[in-house]
Amino acid sequence: MLCIYCGEREARTKDHVTPKCFFPTPRPSNLITVPCCEVCNTKYGKDDERVRNILTSLATTEDHHAVKEQIAEKRDRSYTRVKGISNFQDIVESIEIVARYTHCGIYLGKAPAFNLDQPTMDRFVERIARALLYQENAMEHTACDFEWKMAPDDATLNRMPPVFKAVLRCGKPKEIGEGVFSYVGYYFTGKAASLWVLNFYGGIEFMVKVREKFHRSDSS
Repeated sequence: MLCIYCGEREARTKDHVTPKCFFPTPRPSNLITVPCCEVCNTKYGKDDERVRNILTSLATTEDHHAVKEQIAEKRDRSYTRVKGISNFQDIVESIEIVARYTHCGIYLGKAPAFNLDQPTMDRFVERIARALLYQENAMEHTACDFEWKMAPDDATLNRMPPVFKAVLRCGKPKEIGEGVFSYVGYYFTGKAASLWVLNFYGGIEFMVKVREKFHRSDSS
């Protein structure tokens, strides 16, 4: 079988999705593993700590029991290792000063925030979506476009058209690790085109749209 990520090399190893470093010990028994090649496993593995460190440094996730009891200490300790210095640099470079507003549009001033629109997060989100397509829909590697954004909060969701709102609320989340990671997938059997809602530590949620690429052959 070929790697589900690149579709080029033989899948000689397994990748954990979500990465093992996201979970406290003892780790849950229902961790997802998917077949991949050693090249992709190594490449994606370099993102694991960096993404975990960002996602566990947010105001909306820092009170999760797994973060408070274990993950925050592991995150902070990772910065002290020689190889972890680049992780700390990545965190610093991810911070920017932004304007803050209430849901009603009242300006609250400026404050530091993490910019998640970066290549590391793009790779991570695509990896999760590809792994879930394999896990839930038995989809091996398929040429796709991946588009992600922050999932709408309740106030935004309530303003959406009733049909779209009903679709987003009909899915039943699957949970791994007591709220460390949960997800909902909206897809048709055997089709890569899909929509995924990914939640980490109960406090940050992504919406991922997957579109399959169709290659039209030129007729002679």
